[in-house]
Amino acid sequence: MWPNDEFLKQDNLEITSNFNRCIDLYRKRSESWTTVLWTDHSIREWLQTHYPQFISTFDAYPFQIQRVDAARYFILYHYGGVYMDMDIGCYRTKDIGDLVDYMEASGKLVALPQTDPVGLSNDVMFASKNSTFFREAIDALPTKNRWFGIHYLTVLYSTGSLFLSLLYYNQKPLERRQIAIIPPRLYTERETRYFRHLPGSTWHGKDQWIVRHWFVLVLAIILFLIMLLLLWNRRPLRFRRKQSKLK
Repeated sequence: MWPNDEFLKQDNLEITSNFNRCIDLYRKRSESWTTVLWTDHSIREWLQTHYPQFISTFDAYPFQIQRVDAARYFILYHYGGVYMDMDIGCYRTKDIGDLVDYMEASGKLVALPQTDPVGLSNDVMFASKNSTFFREAIDALPTKNRWFGIHYLTVLYSTGSLFLSLLYYNQKPLERRQIAIIPPRLYTERETRYFRHLPGSTWHGKDQWIVRHWFVLVLAIILFLIMLLLLWNRRPLRFRRKQSKLK
């Protein structure tokens, strides 16, 4: 069920020393794992060969990070394996093969990390080849390619972690049973986590924080819209009160 392939995505052509250390660590982890480094150019060529029907959507994305997001879903569906962003490191005392073994033993076809307090991330993902979940993901991508008012929300909802989270939450109970959720204690908590975020993220500063905490942005937008709605509803009421006083 599981090919021993591990994918790391290069979002730009400059590989920093942190990225090099990360790649070397994975390569030394186990000789049975094959590490594939994808570049922006190689991804487009690969999609043109295997999924030419998606190229028009791929090229239409206004932001490069959307193309990166979309490509990772296609790669995991097509090959299976493990996908990691290049700023994801692992600990020498931890073996991510343990997570793969757990998935095989429990019949899970996909594993996604949970962010704290809610939502899922797409910077680390495990999948068997031709999984139903990632088939649904790549089928949904063209329908979500819209502008949502601001840069962050557009990326998050069209291809990013919000897109992935909503897809998961809309799964039927039987389909959800095929998906393992990597809890925060294995993903982010310092003492027990398998992964760490290295300096050198291709989403810099505030961008990186917002992508990994998308629920904060969504909550802020919802609260802002509620405030606008309340203010809008109060205006006619004030106007009517003034009119009644004049009479």
